[in-house]
Amino acid sequence: MLKLALYCKTYPTDFLRAKRLLVSIQKFNIDEIPVFLSTAADDYPLLRDVVGTDGYQWVSDESIIQTNPNTNIELVASTSPYVAQGIIKAEFWRLGLAENYLCIDSDSEFIKPFHASDFISPLG
Repeated sequence: MLKLALYCKTYPTDFLRAKRLLVSIQKFNIDEIPVFLSTAADDYPLLRDVVGTDGYQWVSDESIIQTNPNTNIELVASTSPYVAQGIIKAEFWRLGLAENYLCIDSDSEFIKPFHASDFISPLG
């Protein structure tokens, strides 16, 4: 399991912003913290076309939602996009990919070099 991951939940209207975010991460991510992007499964082909496939690992929103046995995927899909986004962001941890994750919006951009220690302090 990773100690820290960067995670961004994105939508087709934000794919160009997510691409700019990834460029800034690739430029300034000194510790090579792994990056995860999630979209609805149906949106992945467009993400691949707009953003490419380098610099991140893709995860479907549906796979995140399904990790919680108490969450109804149809109910999440039928709720407001803002509520659904919050649920997906909050449930990313359940995939068991990282002990900690920094949730970043698509319209974010890094402007200087960063290390894992900028986001999490060593324990013990």
